[in-house]
Amino acid sequence: MIAFAWSGNWRVGLATIWGGSCVAVAHSVFALAQMRGGMASVSTLARRFFAAAAWKWVVLFGLFALGLSLSLHAPAMLVGLIAAQIAGTGALVRYG
Repeated sequence: MIAFAWSGNWRVGLATIWGGSCVAVAHSVFALAQMRGGMASVSTLARRFFAAAAWKWVVLFGLFALGLSLSLHAPAMLVGLIAAQIAGTGALVRYG
C-alpha cells in the first residue's frame, strides 16, 4: 500500500502486492514440500530439501511470469518481491 500511496497509481500498488505474494506462496510451497512425510533419514531429508527448493523457484518464477502476462508493472513487482524476500530472510535469521 506504500507503493500505491507513493505513486498514486493503483496498478503499481497491485503489482507490488503481487510481487510480495509470489514470495509468500513460494515459501509456503517450500515448507509444505519439506515437512511432508515426517521423520526420515538424512538422505531422504536432503532429497526433500533440494526438491522443495526447486519447486519453490519454479512457483516463484511462474507466478512472476503470470504477473508479467497480466501486464502488471514489472519494476513494482520486483520491489515487492525483493522486500518480501528481505523480510523473510530477516525473520529466518532472527527466529531461526
